[in-house]
Amino acid sequence: MHSPLETPTNIGSDRQLFVDAYWLANATSVRRILHEPVRREVVLSPEHPWETGGLSYLTALPDQSKIRGWYRADPIIQDPDHNSITCYAEREDGIHWTKPKSRPR
Repeated sequence: MHSPLETPTNIGSDRQLFVDAYWLANATSVRRILHEPVRREVVLSPEHPWETGGLSYLTALPDQSKIRGWYRADPIIQDPDHNSITCYAEREDGIHWTKPKSRPR
């Protein structure tokens, strides 16, 4: 852990992530509040046999006019060959995701 600052540091307009006490060690009348997650609409739903165990960990990146996303999918838990797989989806309108119809290899 960092030691408290002895003299003020000018950070200008740079943003700082307050995850430890380094920047706040000697602060008074300050408290750290992390944003609570807010449940919203479902982004991706299981719709293929290889997704019936659930979906998780969507990572989305912009690529020209599309947003490309990779996510983890699990087949049915009772499957003796149960292994998580990485799947792909994309969206063009910023809202609706489309997924290929074939199982990833």
